[in-house]
Amino acid sequence: MRTSPAPTNPKLGAEAQQVGGPGRALTTFRLAALVTATLAAVGALLFLFLSPYFANRYHVSVGNDAPQYLARARIVAGGGLDALANAFPAPLTANPDRPGYPVVANLLDSTLGIAPDRLAFMFSAVLSVVIGLAAAAFSRMAMEEPPWSFPVYALLVGGSTSTVLTAIGHVDNLMVDALLLAGAGAAVLVADGRPAMLAAILLLGSTAIVHWNFALLFAAVLGVFTASLVPASIQALRKGTRAVDTPAARMAGLLAGSAVVGGAAFLPAPGAPHVVELPRAQLAVDYARTSSKYRLPILGPLGVAGAAALALMHRTRRRAYALILLVVWAAVGLVAILLFERGSAIPAHRLLPFAYGIPILAAAGVVGLARLSGERLRGFGNVAGATGRVAGAVVVVAGLIGSGVVAYRILSVRTPFLSDTALEETATAANIASTLAAGRPVVLVVNWPDLGAGTFYGVAPAYRWTSAWLPPGERPRLHVYLGSAANLMAGRPSAGPDALFDETSAALWEDIRPVASDRPVVVEMKSFDKHFSKFVKRHPGSEVAPRVAVGGVASPGTITVPRLPDPPRNESLVGLAVLTLLGLAAAGMGWSSSLLPAGWLERVACAPAFGIAALALGGYAADRLGFRLTGASGVVVALAVAVLGFAPLAVRGVRRRPGPSGEPGDHEGAAGAGEAPAPPGHPDEDARRA
Repeated sequence: MRTSPAPTNPKLGAEAQQVGGPGRALTTFRLAALVTATLAAVGALLFLFLSPYFANRYHVSVGNDAPQYLARARIVAGGGLDALANAFPAPLTANPDRPGYPVVANLLDSTLGIAPDRLAFMFSAVLSVVIGLAAAAFSRMAMEEPPWSFPVYALLVGGSTSTVLTAIGHVDNLMVDALLLAGAGAAVLVADGRPAMLAAILLLGSTAIVHWNFALLFAAVLGVFTASLVPASIQALRKGTRAVDTPAARMAGLLAGSAVVGGAAFLPAPGAPHVVELPRAQLAVDYARTSSKYRLPILGPLGVAGAAALALMHRTRRRAYALILLVVWAAVGLVAILLFERGSAIPAHRLLPFAYGIPILAAAGVVGLARLSGERLRGFGNVAGATGRVAGAVVVVAGLIGSGVVAYRILSVRTPFLSDTALEETATAANIASTLAAGRPVVLVVNWPDLGAGTFYGVAPAYRWTSAWLPPGERPRLHVYLGSAANLMAGRPSAGPDALFDETSAALWEDIRPVASDRPVVVEMKSFDKHFSKFVKRHPGSEVAPRVAVGGVASPGTITVPRLPDPPRNESLVGLAVLTLLGLAAAGMGWSSSLLPAGWLERVACAPAFGIAALALGGYAADRLGFRLTGASGVVVALAVAVLGFAPLAVRGVRRRPGPSGEPGDHEGAAGAGEAPAPPGHPDEDARRA
């Protein structure tokens, strides 16, 4: 059986086509330089996101949600995913509807020995690299950008304001962004007729258990993208293309497949979907803090330039598809700004960083201006061509420096949400729960409205950090009350400055009511109660440690203030970050190689994202089937997930064995540098060959 040669794209596959020809030495040098530049970009991103810890001796990681992730991982390690369901009192939640992070964290701990408290320091840095590499792969697979731009996209998107702002505390969000970027590249390939359906379904389907909110939002983005392909699909039908082979039909199949995988994973989740609704006044504070860090007067023109470059320079159908998807994705952030400015109470401060179409189009603007400088002057002679290349390099370097400076300024001023003093108070409260109040319920009294509605007036950080210091088995005895100790002891919720305060106090009281008759130990911490001094005066001898007092205990004596964890060493952070990145890549390399019809560089770049998807889904399924994610069982689960990814490659190798006639038995798969040939009847195959 003979086959026609696979179509080639002179812009996308030039490097691969030159290998083995007269320019082999030059091409090998260029490929080596490209790999070196990409590794340098990875190192730069790790340094950027770890720099706050290099410059400061922080005992804990930055971000208000840092103890949340630590506690969730420990809860799952102690009792599996089901233990998340009622781990925290309402309105606080351990996010049982987002099991992806604790699953991956426990599998990394089991296989690589990276404990959750150390993972918290450097996982955001690792995920920034995963995002940068996925964006770089998107630029090659979907946007058909030149090879030299690969590390440029990795740096500009991995170190973008979107990534930086998300990295400060929102790890679930950061994980789903990495999956969506890799999935977006696969989705464009699907729309263009490439066999990337399974890759896209795996990546996009896994987002349901990582952060279902943004999974649904991106499904809406893909829905708009699919609708935009209907006119081209109708035209293809008129040319004789089968209905199932049209771009819109392929995307509809992708959406359906992702919904099936995501729904099948999400339905047995240990908790129902949970959405925290904050008053618009608090959202306004968060929005102002976020929007002020975006340089929209700069990103806007660059994004327009990037859209123009995709639309006008080296036009191909796939670049057009990528442009449509990026514009729709960017519109999420712009529409969020518009609606919020008009009075809507939507979380614009979360939607704006999610809109990765903005930084990718801005990066395309930098690359487009650089290409324009070199290509326009090339026809005027060697001197003009060299001048154009220098001008293009200056544009790229300026873009990288500007992006890096903005990111570093945002990260350099970030500190842990709580001071060391407040952290010591929560550690002391945990010590009280383990010693003085052994076997009895413990109630933290919090009353600090100035901390804002975003923290439930101090309830969230006080409870989360105290809970994080406790072993999983002792956490159920810990409760929290919003209001005054007098109202707590009188058996009623407290009233506060607004309705949210009152509702929160009432909800927390419902959690305390069943144990109110069990002589709970009341714990006051000065950093979380404005009336701490009054409590100490009313209860002489209650201050058992500096800034910590107890009630409900006769002659409590004194409690030792626990020592905070030692800050991690710089070299340890770097080593653990590299180890984590390699572990994710190893887990996903088989899946990426088997399912992604792209070049080897793009497959390697997407491997960590595939690793996250495979570990999240595989570990989640293992837990639902009764397997533990810790110890030897966790090692087996992780190894099984990684090895299973190579199964399609093995099957494909068997199918390709020569038959009796000596011809290969199968010609499916990638062509050239990993680019799969278009299917028969592809609507624009003649144009692509030309």
